[in-house]
Amino acid sequence: MHHPSAAAIHALVEAVDASDMHLVLQRVGEKSDVLVGVDAQAMAQALLALLKQAADANVQAERVALKLTRREREVAGLLVVGMSNANMALELGCTERTVRAHLENMQRKTGAANRTALLSVVRGLNIGFSANIGGGNIR
Repeated sequence: MHHPSAAAIHALVEAVDASDMHLVLQRVGEKSDVLVGVDAQAMAQALLALLKQAADANVQAERVALKLTRREREVAGLLVVGMSNANMALELGCTERTVRAHLENMQRKTGAANRTALLSVVRGLNIGFSANIGGGNIR
């Protein structure tokens, strides 16, 4: 089954309003006592805000992911699992210099100031990577 794109998720979240969220909360309340004593209006607003924030981040991640080449997405997957440049080079069958070049290009494309910032961006991309992006997951 095909995963929904970030744009489709964003459109859905934009269509949801507080009354929709109240229906969801009502249904959850029927299944569990987790909402006992909770202000339903405040909870609905908080959940809507979180959904919108996540949907916006998902769209942004997909935009960034589309800027990366297939090979950069492979490097991103290895970065996420904590591989050193040397190990990435071995895994990818290239030189460390090539890995550094990919990392530098990724930093430039994502606006990340350093490897740590790039790692943070790439971890965020995990949400946005899907079969829709033409490279699959970054691992």
